[in-house]
Amino acid sequence: MKEEALNRLKQQLFLSIYDQAFRASGMEVFNKITEEITTFLNASATSLWIKHIRVAESETRLGYYQSSPSQDLGRQDYKVTSRVFYSGEATNDKMIDSFGNTWYYRCQPFQCEDTAGCYCIWFETSSQDDFSYDFWVELGEKLGLITDRLLKCARFDCQRILKELTAAEKMQSSLLPAKLPEIPGISLGFRNLMANEVGGDYLDIFTLKDKRLGIVVGDALGKGIPGAFTMLTTRSVFRFLVRANLEPDVLMSQVNLCLAPELISQNMLVTLFYGIYNPEDMTFQYTVAGHNPPVIFRKQNRQYGILLGKGLVIGGKSSTSYKTYTTSFNKGDILIVYSDGLKDAKNSEQKPFGVERIGETIRNYSEYDAEAISDCLAHKLMHFCGNKLGDDISFVVLKVE
Repeated sequence: MKEEALNRLKQQLFLSIYDQAFRASGMEVFNKITEEITTFLNASATSLWIKHIRVAESETRLGYYQSSPSQDLGRQDYKVTSRVFYSGEATNDKMIDSFGNTWYYRCQPFQCEDTAGCYCIWFETSSQDDFSYDFWVELGEKLGLITDRLLKCARFDCQRILKELTAAEKMQSSLLPAKLPEIPGISLGFRNLMANEVGGDYLDIFTLKDKRLGIVVGDALGKGIPGAFTMLTTRSVFRFLVRANLEPDVLMSQVNLCLAPELISQNMLVTLFYGIYNPEDMTFQYTVAGHNPPVIFRKQNRQYGILLGKGLVIGGKSSTSYKTYTTSFNKGDILIVYSDGLKDAKNSEQKPFGVERIGETIRNYSEYDAEAISDCLAHKLMHFCGNKLGDDISFVVLKVE
């Protein structure tokens, strides 16, 4: 783009952004700003992020506007901006989403007084190359200045917001198992660690009508309030359907059938693992919807591995089928079902905790009961990442005694 035309566009865009900042009310102003940027630059989507003011190494998406109908763009936006937050460097690149579509993007960090953040603009073609490096930097400076001023404005009642978040945190904590089921021959433990005040992980443990034990762990795309709302909806649907005592594959298909229309419309996805332990014959039936395979420790050879199985993520398609897998346990065997925040948690050198450390921790403390193993794993994890969580973490430990 010629310099004269670029300067004219830049002035018009900045004036429009300032106009939205004064006219819009509440937090909706940030969605309006991203919409203006998307429209002016003929882009497909724009997001505006800031670093969380209370949780280290965590970010919050203030605004997002998408003109493209792609179901996967919101997920890719989260991945790209997370990398830019960690590196602190601007990124100008392209990627291919899970549907085979090619997207070009520019992700630019900014810093203004007390506010650090970034913006990401998505194009269907390499249109971002039409704009100079100085253009992207100046846009970041303007967005940083506006964001900093708006967040300090009195109309954003921070104390009220914090009180509401605290109430939401208490409500979400109350949905965790208050008392673990008492099943002969096993011990149970679990932990739920949230990166923000509220989180997008789903963890549940319950007894079915025929005295079998049900375990479900899920992970909604994104942290904070969007993830929490998605998790609450998933829990409600799952709890309702589980009353029918359906086999894992059938239940998972029904969950997807109920949730997919809304998830697709909101560009959200949910991974789920659901397993049923039968204490009579020590068998474990399970199904997987895009979730991490659990880690299994076998006492006989003191080796750990993963349970095989796969299935489409919830919300990936409006209708899909799943498969039930079966494995057998022996006394001393230990199973851990977890959300991806556990294995992906990073230390100061950006190295992930990984499946190997999960397995080694279980092996080192395999003589303990499930509750003590949960304590040891949580301690190892927090020590590894310096007590700084980048994502929600949930896990369930089941040990056959």
